[in-house]
Amino acid sequence: MGRTSKRLIITGASGPIGANLVDMCVDQGIEIVCIVRRNSHNLNRLPVSTLVTIVECNMSEYHMLADKTDGDFDALIHLAWSDTDPVGRNDINLQRRNIDATMVLLKEAKKMKCKKFIGVGSQAEYGLQSLRFNEFTHLKPTNAYGAAKASTLMLGSVLAKELKIEFNWIRIFSVYGPYQHSYTLTHHLISNLLLKQVPELTQCEQMWDMLYVKDAAKGILCVVDYGHDGEVYCLGQGVSRSLRYYVELLRDQIDVKLPLGIGKKPYNINQVMNLSVDIKKISDHTGFAPDYDYRRGINETINWYCNNEQVWR
Repeated sequence: MGRTSKRLIITGASGPIGANLVDMCVDQGIEIVCIVRRNSHNLNRLPVSTLVTIVECNMSEYHMLADKTDGDFDALIHLAWSDTDPVGRNDINLQRRNIDATMVLLKEAKKMKCKKFIGVGSQAEYGLQSLRFNEFTHLKPTNAYGAAKASTLMLGSVLAKELKIEFNWIRIFSVYGPYQHSYTLTHHLISNLLLKQVPELTQCEQMWDMLYVKDAAKGILCVVDYGHDGEVYCLGQGVSRSLRYYVELLRDQIDVKLPLGIGKKPYNINQVMNLSVDIKKISDHTGFAPDYDYRRGINETINWYCNNEQVWR
């Protein structure tokens, strides 16, 4: 299947997934309008290209977005989401702002003649369950972040029908790669191990699905072009392993002799122990298949950390 999109607009374009998505679009000759927050310190992540236009616009200003662009897009991909840190994830009032901003953005997408709106959800919508997740699994979020994502899906799908704009929701599982936030597991592990420090870890008995950020970007583009209107798609590697497997493999790629602080940290009260996901639907509908296994993806990630110490240290 050939690529059909020629012009996209992306919020959160300078984030970990967004930056890789923009690079992928440029490689494929797709024009992108990148929406970034005002005075962002991450603009250097975006390539300099005639295909890339940067528009500074905070989430509170989404109602003015149509006036800042010339419209007529194949799709709007909404990656931006504020207050994703551990504290913000539990703040209902902060998360409600994200819901409101997304509804405003959907209306602007209609004004900008977007054919499709792609919302990005999270594994947090599922909460604490012990089965292999798919699109039909009941949503049982345990924090405000997961509840806000689930609410945005439901409200967004209704509003999209009213606006007569195609709508997809991509529920992304654990993504790793360059530019990760300091509170993420991958950043904690690599930064500590490269500095010869012992990372503090739980017993690492969780079953996780780990998706490399370039595959996350690939999956999003697959849904942009081939996703069926109104559908939700789970996006992951499709393979789950114990967290200990990932931790030890990562350590071994740096130095097998480095100690790991497994068991030093207790599980959280609402510790998620299962992040296994079935990706059959997105594969069947769009042809998506990951290009990276964990070994290849984590090696690229470690190399990036080694070459960009000034960014993360």
